[in-house]
Amino acid sequence: MINCALIGNGEWFDSAAHKSLESDAVRLKYIFDPEAAVSAEMAEHYPFVEMGTSLPEILNDDEVEAVIVAVPIGMRHEMLKLCLESGRHCLAADPIASDVSAAEELLELAEKKNLILMCGQADCYSGPARLLKTMIRRGEISTVEFYEATRLVLPPRRRNTHVIWELACGEFALMRFLLDREPQYVNAVSADPQRDRRQDIAYVTFHFEHELLAHFNLNRASMARIGTLNIGTRHETIMVDRLKQGGEVCVYRNSSSRNLAGSRRSGDRDAMRAGDAYLPRIEAADAFVLMLAEFADCVRHNRKPATDGYSGVQTVRAVNAALRSLAGNGLSIPLWPPSWS
Repeated sequence: MINCALIGNGEWFDSAAHKSLESDAVRLKYIFDPEAAVSAEMAEHYPFVEMGTSLPEILNDDEVEAVIVAVPIGMRHEMLKLCLESGRHCLAADPIASDVSAAEELLELAEKKNLILMCGQADCYSGPARLLKTMIRRGEISTVEFYEATRLVLPPRRRNTHVIWELACGEFALMRFLLDREPQYVNAVSADPQRDRRQDIAYVTFHFEHELLAHFNLNRASMARIGTLNIGTRHETIMVDRLKQGGEVCVYRNSSSRNLAGSRRSGDRDAMRAGDAYLPRIEAADAFVLMLAEFADCVRHNRKPATDGYSGVQTVRAVNAALRSLAGNGLSIPLWPPSWS
């Protein structure tokens, strides 16, 4: 068990605080928020943890081995930099910074000091994600030909960030985790039905080699919640419902030749669709608890986490590229290798 400090507030912060109680890998020694009024309120909600009065005070405690950073994105780079400079391992809410140069600076600092910088991309530790990754590694899923993610959420009370910042970061991290490939360029368009300059609808498409497309449908203007993932391969279509308890994965297998796809005879096309469908068993485990366990294990054994600092940098680069595409009315923006912020 490693001793950690947790700084920040919000939904991600609350998840880290509560799930740490279920984890036998992390012990919260301090909780702190830069705003004094918020810290006082947090003291009532988390009486089981000591409240820090300042970040320097927490970092002066030699028992603190690592820091979990969940402050708003505008403060995240500054806080992470202070923690890394003090020699602490860091687990940060996603994204780790708002621009590419800041994210790269954090990664370089962590590597220079031989510290763990982990990005809190919890979707990559979910049951469906772990199942699909295992199936891909075992060769149970053939070459991916298309990837579609749909994320519809209820309208937020406050629209402080662009919908791409809010919803695309986790989707991009999950896509990289499953495909283990880097896209070449991105196109993005968005709409602002509320006319508040915080676009609530966006369509983002990533282009890979060999004609692979990955498309994100991001929407926070919906009155219904939908979270689905469709992955198409040469021999199967995999559908994931991420809103069901623990997630649900359904695999539809083709049993005949894809050459029938061009046939005009409906009987031929029906034969092409004929096949088996099954629901693989998903191991029941909380994604956030597994992420905290991964962080602690990486700290203890000095190994690279599945969602490391490089993954965090790539996410920031992809989101910034998508925003540049929006500014150019869907212009194709190359992703690698240019380093820009």
